[in-house]
Amino acid sequence: MKPMSNPKDFNYLKAPLAPGFRAIEAGAGTGKTYSLIWVVVRLILEQRKQAREILMVTFTEAACLEMRQRLREMLEGIEAGELSEHDQGELAKIIQVAKLSAAEAKKLAEKALDQLIYLEHGAHYAIGALGLL
Repeated sequence: MKPMSNPKDFNYLKAPLAPGFRAIEAGAGTGKTYSLIWVVVRLILEQRKQAREILMVTFTEAACLEMRQRLREMLEGIEAGELSEHDQGELAKIIQVAKLSAAEAKKLAEKALDQLIYLEHGAHYAIGALGLL
C-alpha cells in the first residue's frame, strides 16, 4: 500500500467503503486517527455495519487507547447531538449520503456505542483468558 505523502491525499468522506483491507499511513499529528474515526462512522451510518464487524488495528497500546476513546467520544457526540460545528457539518454530509434522519443516525450511534463497550470488555476478557495480559 502506498503511504500518503500528504494527509490531504486521503479524504475520509470519499474513501471507498468496499470490503477489504485499508491502511492509513502518515506521520504523527497528521490526522490519521481523526480520519479513521470518520471512516468508521461512515461504515456505521452509510452501510449500517455493526461495531463487531469493524476491526481497527494500530501498533501501540497508547494509540489503541486513543483510537478507542476518540471513537467513543464521537459516537457519544452523535448520540447526544453535541459535536463541534465542524464535526456537525461532516456528520450532515454523511447523513445525507446515507439517507438518514438525524434521529436515525443517533439511534445507530447509540447501538454502536453499546456494542463498542461490550466488545471492549469481551476482548479484554478473551485476551486475559489466553494469558496475553
